[in-house]
Amino acid sequence: MSEGVFQSITKPAGKPFQQASIPLGADRDDKTSKPPTGKDAVSTAIADELFLTENISKKGASKLKDDLDKIKKDNKVERSISTMFRIISDNHVSLSQMADSKANIMISVNTIVISILVSVLLGKLQFYPEYILPTIILLSICLSAVVFAILATRPNVNRGTFTREDISNKKANLLFFGNFYNMALEDYDWAMKEMMSDREYLNSSMIKDIYFLGVVLARKYKYLRISYNIFMFGLVVAILAFGIAFFVGM
Repeated sequence: MSEGVFQSITKPAGKPFQQASIPLGADRDDKTSKPPTGKDAVSTAIADELFLTENISKKGASKLKDDLDKIKKDNKVERSISTMFRIISDNHVSLSQMADSKANIMISVNTIVISILVSVLLGKLQFYPEYILPTIILLSICLSAVVFAILATRPNVNRGTFTREDISNKKANLLFFGNFYNMALEDYDWAMKEMMSDREYLNSSMIKDIYFLGVVLARKYKYLRISYNIFMFGLVVAILAFGIAFFVGM
């Protein structure tokens, strides 16, 4: 057989022969492309539901925790405000009691001095005329000190009435007895319920009550200071006057 015939048999004419490439795994079933059926579908649904429930529970728990923290914070602020109002009111009441006690001391001391002067010296001034002026000075000083001490303790009461318009406009302070003592019980009960139902009105009334307590305290201590100053400096002047009268009469 010749060489040309052999080449024609072993090498086909036209396009060269190419082996068809078969992709690996082409004969396998693609399980991921098929939806689950039967027990697998039920398990998948349960797993999804549990996952969603867990996420919702976590979000709900987080929100609930935030709400509880906010409530605790608000309650803490409310307790702090209540404590502040209570402490301020107690301090004002204590200061008022101290002022009344000091005024009572001043009234008692000066009353005793006036009683001694009237009962002892006035009957003997005709024999000791040089003591007339010092006695008048001392009496004037003691009397002035007593007057200002009484002014410090003298109560000041308002008309004791309010109107529904005052309650609607949040002007009446129902925490002070001087603003309601002339009102009927029904009107006062209605006004108090209106105030308690309005937190802003309640806080405003407490602030007003503390403010006016401070105003009363300022008036008390102002008159009390004047009384003590009169007694202190006046007593020095009176003693000097008695000393001068004594040396003049010798």
